[in-house]
Amino acid sequence: MPYYGNDARPFIISLDGWAGTQRYAGIWSGDQTGGVWEYIRFHIPTYIGSGLSGQPNITSDMDGIFGGKNFKVNIRDFQWKTWTPMELNMDGWGSNEKYPHALGEPATSINRLYLKLKSQLVPYSYSIAKQAVDGLPIIRAMFLEQANQYTLGKATQYQYLYGPNFWLHRSIRKHV
Repeated sequence: MPYYGNDARPFIISLDGWAGTQRYAGIWSGDQTGGVWEYIRFHIPTYIGSGLSGQPNITSDMDGIFGGKNFKVNIRDFQWKTWTPMELNMDGWGSNEKYPHALGEPATSINRLYLKLKSQLVPYSYSIAKQAVDGLPIIRAMFLEQANQYTLGKATQYQYLYGPNFWLHRSIRKHV
């Protein structure tokens, strides 16, 4: 790809993997229903496990590929995915738009704020993505930075480091 792309940085989003996927592709975690808290809860360990498996670039649909229209879940998805490699915004065969402004105010302003923050993080995100090619993953399990009885147990399954500098702890409560 670099040869035929005139040295452009190659990038593919795939549901499958093959030799070299970890270097040039992002993995899409598949279809989820939007508006459901459990999908956010499931994704955090999925993203951590992807990094531990050598696939540092992972994404999932913003507020699911179908369903949605849950104000609190929509906002929470935009918030936590600010601290992930990618955000995939599509509605597939669903009947609900998945745009940041689809639910009106105040969701529009809150989602816009987090998208702007994600844009500001691009240089940092690029640097940790480059490190992930042959080093630590982008989304890092807590035990990778400090292995101890606490981080090696289930207590940190919903926490991660975004690169070396940001620690994310996601409350799974059903509140924003």
